Amino acid sequence: MRVLRWRVSGIGRRFVDRVTLVTGGASGIGAAVCRRLAVEGATVLVADVDDGAAALLAEALCAEREGAAYPVHLDVAAGGDWRRAAELVSSRAGSICCTPTQLRR
Repeated sequence: MRVLRWRVSGIGRRFVDRVTLVTGGASGIGAAVCRRLAVEGATVLVADVDDGAAALLAEALCAEREGAAYPVHLDVAAGGDWRRAAELVSSRAGSICCTPTQLRR
């Protein structure tokens, strides 16, 4: 899997030392959001039901910056998955810093 490096002016480091969780993060728009957040310095929790794809993306992001991403199994319709995801977040990262609304400019 190839991770695109952002070469666009104006992209900063707005999310350094912040933790984000992206649902549907293993593919499509979710994966693009994960890549952008990682480039901007965030630790990204790639949450998806497709564990293999989430792990591949997290691995690719970590190849660019150590500790940039972690895969998280999450079916958004399953309460138990949310509890396990919350436990993983607190054990690895402390707390989540931002919501999708905060990502808009």
